[in-house]
Amino acid sequence: MSEQRDNNTKISLWWKDLKEIRKFEEWGGMFKDCFNWEVGDGINILFWTDNWVGSGALKDRILRLYSLSVDKDEQLFNCGDWVDEVWVWNFPWRKDLFD
Repeated sequence: MSEQRDNNTKISLWWKDLKEIRKFEEWGGMFKDCFNWEVGDGINILFWTDNWVGSGALKDRILRLYSLSVDKDEQLFNCGDWVDEVWVWNFPWRKDLFD
């Protein structure tokens, strides 16, 4: 079975439940120690709000950049491009950084 997400991609109900379990401290530690999480193509990962880097959502860790982001609901795969086999990040900001 699968569940339809807002971005028209499908996610397994089993996978969704596993991601929810990670939120509980006593279970989350066990999962972190036993599994490796892979980003894959990034289509099902929200760059700012999902916990895809392992220590919380980026919006909570780098609040200043999150506040300057034009698209706070961007999927990871839209945040850059492969150039000569190297991932190059590309973010639209509300203002120029480092002014």
